[in-house]
Amino acid sequence: MYDDIRELTSRFGYPAELERKLVALREILERAYGSALRSVILCGSIATGDFVWIREGSAVRFMSDIDGMAFVDGDADLTLASDALRNLRNDPAGSVLFHVDISVGPVSGLRRLPRSFHAAEIRKAGWVLCGEDVRTWFPVDFDPATARLAFFVNLWKPFLLSAVKSDCPEVYLHAMARQILDVAILACSERSECIPGHSRRVEALLSLPDDHPLATPEVRSALGHALMVRQGKPVDVRQLETDQDKVLWTTLQFLETQCGGDWNGTVTPERIGQLLAPRTMRELLREALSEFVGRRFDPMWLWRRKEALAAASLLEIYQYRAAGWSGPSSAMTRRWLAQFSGELMPKLEGDAFAMAARRSYWTGELRLHPTAQRHRDWVGPLIGVAHV
Repeated sequence: MYDDIRELTSRFGYPAELERKLVALREILERAYGSALRSVILCGSIATGDFVWIREGSAVRFMSDIDGMAFVDGDADLTLASDALRNLRNDPAGSVLFHVDISVGPVSGLRRLPRSFHAAEIRKAGWVLCGEDVRTWFPVDFDPATARLAFFVNLWKPFLLSAVKSDCPEVYLHAMARQILDVAILACSERSECIPGHSRRVEALLSLPDDHPLATPEVRSALGHALMVRQGKPVDVRQLETDQDKVLWTTLQFLETQCGGDWNGTVTPERIGQLLAPRTMRELLREALSEFVGRRFDPMWLWRRKEALAAASLLEIYQYRAAGWSGPSSAMTRRWLAQFSGELMPKLEGDAFAMAARRSYWTGELRLHPTAQRHRDWVGPLIGVAHV
């Protein structure tokens, strides 16, 4: 009955614990939607063979997410399986990095899928967990600006998880390693290539000529260290932090060359904003609605590229971290964080600034993405945001 799941886990050598988790996932969706469930497609690292887990004696800890999309018929309630899926994350084998992120949408949504790198990758490498194979509905090509947006959005997790650097260094290392590997997505997406999977993308980047702006010795070394982390090999935390900082600024310089004469912003958020895919009217309306619901509508916040503001803040924070959290924190960084969160950012230094910045950034994340509330159960204890 579950031969397709066993085929996936056997192909990539995944542990039996993950197979049981996928069986439970399928049963939850089938129980919730019955005959209305048309298709479930797994995507991301679990579908490409890059899912990471750690063997600790006889136990296993998941260090990657289970990502996927479910499509249902008619007017089915899209939230029917929400609680059960949320509970599926709570598992002894799970880590703070492990989530079960399954989006449920109507089959009609297949007609308006975005031309994103993620969607194109699903077409090429998505895994049919059950139901129909709807991958042919996914786009063949993509807008490179969507990969840039994903890259900047993904800056947040290592920053928030730096709170567990001392208690759970392996979690912090894996978060940084995962973010460093995103540079390989940019390398192939800017060439309009959709190469599925971290390992294959890294191979493609390392095969680039030495004079390519992303094939620098520092980036090559950082990618090697990131892969070592994912393979369970020892890597020094400080080394990976240095790697991440160098990769981020090399990447920004690389993207600058892609924009040519259009790269004329004088402030980092403006410059990053020019790199991102334009928001559709539907997205703008949804954001405006979220602002109204939050009872703090700010037209200027909608007008600005909020994702770019967040990314610029994080880049500056990583630079401050590279300096050892020493000296006064940047007034500009505090101002950007305050604009992003809608709250005053106090003038602090060192670790006190890092803690306040994590709270400020998460406040802004909840404002920008109200659905991020579902991550509150693990973010809250890390950075003390219960009051948000």
